[in-house]
Amino acid sequence: MTNIIFRWEAFLIISTIFLLYPICLISPTIAYSNESSEVKTLMERAYDFLNEGEIEHALQLYDKILQINPTDIHALNYKGLALASLGHYDEAIQWYDKVLNIDPTNVSALNNKGVALYNLGHYDEAIQWYDKVLAIHPNDSDAEYNKSIALLSLKESNERSILQNESFQSHK
Repeated sequence: MTNIIFRWEAFLIISTIFLLYPICLISPTIAYSNESSEVKTLMERAYDFLNEGEIEHALQLYDKILQINPTDIHALNYKGLALASLGHYDEAIQWYDKVLNIDPTNVSALNNKGVALYNLGHYDEAIQWYDKVLAIHPNDSDAEYNKSIALLSLKESNERSILQNESFQSHK
């Protein structure tokens, strides 16, 4: 019988890669059907750029949409996603907060803020945001998954901290 050694580091790296940033896979035409035709067209183009990895182009279009309607929740949230995909998590959080100031129960922005906090290493704060999603939608699979990864990362971080403290104390 072969012994299998579970390596937390490998698990956390792989888990982090799969941490979910839910991007709306619904046709932008359907998702934004109550907006003006100009905004719909811009959202569709921005959505396509975002999915194709052309983040700068998507950001330019989100800015145009926000010039037309500064409180467009979809553009605010997607701008946050675009910034997060560039690794600008602090800035992305600011955009998610704008969504949440308009709609405090916006599950997408709540979850996205949790993911951004997770990526900044603020695991305990991320868990709080996933809990907010789960309070609204108890079976939200994205929030459940993201929370479980954050809990594992928090545990690993705490274990590392304890080991570092023990090592420091033994070298005194």
